[in-house]
Amino acid sequence: AEATLAQSPLQFREKHFLRPIPLLSPKWLEATNDGSIEFRLGASLASVGLRENMEPVRVGAAYAGWLDTNTHPRVVWGHGSLTDNLTAVLSRRCMDAQREEGKGLPLAGKYPASLSDIHEFIAGNVDERRLEGLLRGLTLINWGLVQEFSQATDDHESLLPALYALLKLTHLPHPFRGIPMPYVPAIIARSLAGQSSEASRLAVRRLRGCGFIPAVEVISEPINVTRRIAAAVLFPISKQQETSLAEGILRPQKLERDVPV
Repeated sequence: AEATLAQSPLQFREKHFLRPIPLLSPKWLEATNDGSIEFRLGASLASVGLRENMEPVRVGAAYAGWLDTNTHPRVVWGHGSLTDNLTAVLSRRCMDAQREEGKGLPLAGKYPASLSDIHEFIAGNVDERRLEGLLRGLTLINWGLVQEFSQATDDHESLLPALYALLKLTHLPHPFRGIPMPYVPAIIARSLAGQSSEASRLAVRRLRGCGFIPAVEVISEPINVTRRIAAAVLFPISKQQETSLAEGILRPQKLERDVPV
């Protein structure tokens, strides 16, 4: 209903006092949990605050109001595939962060996805239509009142493509192991274009520039897989899972920092 209403002119909505759907109680998170992978991934994405990227809605501490898309071009969700829409959101959020220097990437979430669920998404073993439907409903929850979810230990990181580990570690919403990871726009740009070799090369260079030594130099993946891996970067993960990814892709020794990149 909100998606349909959002297609009408802002003046029409204001004239007829047509408001966005009010924020829902966090109790809905438990009430709608059917235990499916689609629910878990949908909740993970919703916890990042995707509502403003899906509809022209500003979410406050206790309210939701309409945005003018002419002055707030954050709505990038369209009629394409889930991968297309997730990569569009990722690109938009990284672009916003680039304009607001000093702030981390706006990719933090309160409901981290498990690495095994992320693997299933990349492998295409998820009902994407159902996931998107659940996501739209879950974005209505007042995530500001949701306590951060503690993800169970996940030992499936070895199943994930090495390219995912490189992309995720270079696009965290906070410093990695206490070291800020400057954002390099070309990494995601190459990934969205399906250019895995160049994206991985740039990510390796970025990590080395921050003092870390990846165990790989370049990775080749099919174009469609590369784009799905890029889309998967949008799923928040826990710091414990970040450590698992790092242990699988980084060598134990550490370079001196400030290596030219």
